[in-house]
Amino acid sequence: MNDRPIDEALLDPVVRLKKIIGSAEQMKVSAQVPLLRYYRSLLEMERMAFSYIKDMNLERAFILLYRFSWFAISELKTHPDYEHHDSAEKKQVIASLTKNMELADQLKNEIRQAYQLQSDYYNFEEQQRKLRLTHFEEWLATRSEALLKSAELLKIAEAGTHRIGMTMGHVLPVQLQPDEMHAQNSPPRKREKSTTPDSKNISPDGAPIVDPQVTTDGIDFADVIPAKRPTAITSPPVVPGTSSTSAFRSVKPDNFAQEYPGLDDPPEVCRSNKPGAPVTESFGKTMAVPSDLVDKFLAACENNTLRNVETCGILGGSLVRDRFVITHVVLPKQSGTSDGCSSEDDVGVATVLSSNNLLSLGWIHTHPSQTAFLSSVDLHTHHGYQQMMEESIAIVCAPSHNSVGTFVLTSEGMTSIGNCDQRGFHPHPEALDKLFTSASHVHYTPTVSAEIVDLR
Repeated sequence: MNDRPIDEALLDPVVRLKKIIGSAEQMKVSAQVPLLRYYRSLLEMERMAFSYIKDMNLERAFILLYRFSWFAISELKTHPDYEHHDSAEKKQVIASLTKNMELADQLKNEIRQAYQLQSDYYNFEEQQRKLRLTHFEEWLATRSEALLKSAELLKIAEAGTHRIGMTMGHVLPVQLQPDEMHAQNSPPRKREKSTTPDSKNISPDGAPIVDPQVTTDGIDFADVIPAKRPTAITSPPVVPGTSSTSAFRSVKPDNFAQEYPGLDDPPEVCRSNKPGAPVTESFGKTMAVPSDLVDKFLAACENNTLRNVETCGILGGSLVRDRFVITHVVLPKQSGTSDGCSSEDDVGVATVLSSNNLLSLGWIHTHPSQTAFLSSVDLHTHHGYQQMMEESIAIVCAPSHNSVGTFVLTSEGMTSIGNCDQRGFHPHPEALDKLFTSASHVHYTPTVSAEIVDLR
């Protein structure tokens, strides 16, 4: 028997409910984000909530519906454009408020009942734990009877738990945390300091761009969706000034034959300079990214890359069974420099996503002459995605360094960036490796193919 006390959230349904409500309220309006983007994100949030209901994952559905209502009513009015903004998306959000609030309340009651059933079981187990430690003979004498009661309470709790798509003993994560073990076991590589300033690593406002030396996540090509036999990617690494568009080197996983019987060599992946360990918390959904997505994106970006100009795109996808699957990259009309790029056509992107019934699942951009990491500007950009959908990812392609990174913000990163009002390149007092980390919920898979939609 475990001598560790049971989590307070499992013992008290009120505390547990307050915890997930608190997670729903972890958002803040930024004046730097167009109000229209918030309204569109809310509509995507609503769609995601209903997909969770369809999957009977009522905890996640409740969080999204509560966040939808709370953010639309309490937070959006703090945006400087709120009083003057008018759009079809705003009208849709307002029209959905009442029904979503009512549905959120119904889900809250369902969840509270499940929490109570779990609490009955865990409180009995906690009483037994304390009795064993303080009155062992009494605990031993009543053990047979206690085991029967425990089994009965567990059976009732599991039935109520499974009915709403929950798992016994699992307290829903509130936010992401970095993996503390990585800092202990894999210290970052030290770079030799140059006595001459490198102009390409200096931002327009004079602040240095910090390179934390992180590259791609441990891509494992999980076979997430049955599909036809894929074709292996065999193109060489890309270097500015050449015609190749692949950012990967070929490395075959040791367990490839066991995990993917019947397939040829896996898509080529750069595993040099292994990144920080993934976050320890789980996500609501895993995410599949096509193995050919980076190659196709870099092919579309090649002209910009050769001119040392960044290119960005929005990742679109759908919910397939129990996971997100990215299928599209939308390249909007945009402007770019050697150290930044920005979309100039949010309406065009929204039209493509809506017409193809796609969710916005993150974004991708290049660092033509730098490594794969999130700059201060990138951190602020991704914060807008991740606060609306926690699974959203940022893919950074660094073709001149033969690497690609797949990132999310950590809990500290979400808090720090959410409280920062600075624009442009600017230093953050926190270490960058505490603000973002590799996306552990992402799998690159050869069973899905990416489509590029170029609006430029």
